[in-house]
Amino acid sequence: GRLVEWTARILGRELDIVRKAPDQRGFQVQPKRWAIERTFSWLTAHRRLARDYETSPAHSETMIRWA
Repeated sequence: GRLVEWTARILGRELDIVRKAPDQRGFQVQPKRWAIERTFSWLTAHRRLARDYETSPAHSETMIRWA
């Protein structure tokens, strides 16, 4: 949809949305999703990134880069 188009146009990246199979029951590892979830878990392990302390997006981006 619009998010995929925006990502390609503005960010110059390809966005693939991974959905679970309609007949899936319970947990099953999804391709590439673990990489994103692992990255978020690494970032939130840093105390300053666990909450939204920063007042500007530039400061938030800097803290993520430092982490």
